[in-house]
Amino acid sequence: MSQFVAVIRTTPDTRGVAAEAQFIFLDLFYPNGKPCGVPQYVGGYEEAAQRLSLAGVSTKELSEKRKYFAKGQEVRFAVSADDEIVEAMGFNPRWWVPAR
Repeated sequence: MSQFVAVIRTTPDTRGVAAEAQFIFLDLFYPNGKPCGVPQYVGGYEEAAQRLSLAGVSTKELSEKRKYFAKGQEVRFAVSADDEIVEAMGFNPRWWVPAR
């Protein structure tokens, strides 16, 4: 099992289609800040929460942090996962391998 930090964040749509449009991403980082693959575009907080639940993030923690996300803040979660779980979440655990 490896340790990660998962982040759910929004980014404004800068294509000019709609001023209030937002993209929602789920990011996964090693503790030293290096990415574990490319950010995953998700359809909303619920989809990100489903992926995080694969890694054992509790429903309670997801619910508690949802209010901060709804206010426009990014939310972070400590995640412990093996390569299979990381891949099931849509990330590449071999994108960057930390020094041991």
